[in-house]
Amino acid sequence: MKCSSPIIIFNTDLFFPSHGENKIDLSYNDGNLNVNIYYDSKESNEECTINFLFKHTCFHRLTNFPGVSDSLINFEKYEKIDSLIEFKNSDYKLQWEKHFNNLFKFRHFRIFFINANHYLEVISADLIIKK
Repeated sequence: MKCSSPIIIFNTDLFFPSHGENKIDLSYNDGNLNVNIYYDSKESNEECTINFLFKHTCFHRLTNFPGVSDSLINFEKYEKIDSLIEFKNSDYKLQWEKHFNNLFKFRHFRIFFINANHYLEVISADLIIKK
């Protein structure tokens, strides 16, 4: 399977300091994946939070990075790995839509949490970002 045409949905450089995020917290409830990202403010010493709410999530994977890849997806090379990106062309997303008889339209997201050494991949119907 292939994924291509990545676009930046959320540029972490605009919010996170150079060392990245402090920690991440994930929870899954009622079909929604909730991701809280804690980071130090660039302007003050306060810890801030950004929330990604992936609505109607049918798949998510959180794995170590760097590490052994368990993905069967061939990703297009993309240099900005620490921002939340969406793949506009995704065979994997299409497979999930086919699984549900094309009743739902999904989106394919990916982000690497550099400081936490984790990689998150999500297939969901929608995304809400709260700053």
